[in-house]
Amino acid sequence: MLLYSKESSANVLDGFECGVKIMDSFIHESLDTFLKNDPRYSFFVAKEDQDIVAMFVVSSGMFVDHDGEFDDIPFGKPWGYMGEDFKMHSGMMYPTLELDYLAVRKDLRKKGYGSEIVKELSRMARSKDCFFLTVDAYHDKDYSAIPFYEKCGFFALQEFSEEYDSLRMAYRV
Repeated sequence: MLLYSKESSANVLDGFECGVKIMDSFIHESLDTFLKNDPRYSFFVAKEDQDIVAMFVVSSGMFVDHDGEFDDIPFGKPWGYMGEDFKMHSGMMYPTLELDYLAVRKDLRKKGYGSEIVKELSRMARSKDCFFLTVDAYHDKDYSAIPFYEKCGFFALQEFSEEYDSLRMAYRV
């Protein structure tokens, strides 16, 4: 069973490596500055037997349903916006818990820790009256998080394109 603790500094992650170069660089070179410059983000570590097995960063967000796909969800708020075609569009906006970063220690990947964390985040989202857990799933030629999130039940909110380094995905909690 994982124990979660909210942390205020990335110093607790000294020696932590997830094996994804861009993420490891972010954790060790930029995470502290990122957290200090924007207080909207909450940083957590997941521990088992006092060993840090994963880290994640979450924030509050909003999901806009442009096509009425989720009309059965109560409590959405009407949303209007100007599209690229300079026409007014509308949709319903729903509160979400945004998973900004998730990294599992390199030697512990593919052992179920990431899935367990997603389940915990889903519970956290429900407790905060969110309707979705959302993520920009990282993807490049060396690594893709998309299959992991699909396995956890996330669905794509846009068409996949190789020209971008992430895919916007959501999980209905």
